[in-house]
Amino acid sequence: MSKTGFTLAAALAATIAFSGSTMGAKHAIPRSVTSLAADISTVEAGGYWSRGSSEGFYRVIVKAAGVEHVKHSLFLQWIKTNIEKGSYSVVKSVSIKEINTRYSQGYTIKLSRDKKAKFGTLRVKILVSRERSKGTITYALAADGRVGKYKLIETK
Repeated sequence: MSKTGFTLAAALAATIAFSGSTMGAKHAIPRSVTSLAADISTVEAGGYWSRGSSEGFYRVIVKAAGVEHVKHSLFLQWIKTNIEKGSYSVVKSVSIKEINTRYSQGYTIKLSRDKKAKFGTLRVKILVSRERSKGTITYALAADGRVGKYKLIETK
């Protein structure tokens, strides 16, 4: 074996040994990330809600369906936080039907959360646009803590 061949073989052996070390395991990708549905195109989380002894935050999700003629759909979730266990669970998921039934293929949905919203609420600006016509409709999505309830207003 030549000196160059030995050096390459040593470098390859060191790489393989390092990749199996505990150092590599500390940087493992969580299952929740690797199992996230591939059709989820956008997630925006924030705000705060409480009901009795339960509390948590909101999550707004944009889902894409199709390949050539893509249809986007919008959903809102109430996520419960469990401080003792350090875990989260979905309490409620709703379809934003005013958008999901009105817009068909060819529309895109973009989100922008209002980070200055009043405590205990969620405010999200939603842009629904169509590439071909260059038209955009803007909505404001609001949730005020009541699980399963939201308000959607078309804005200018």
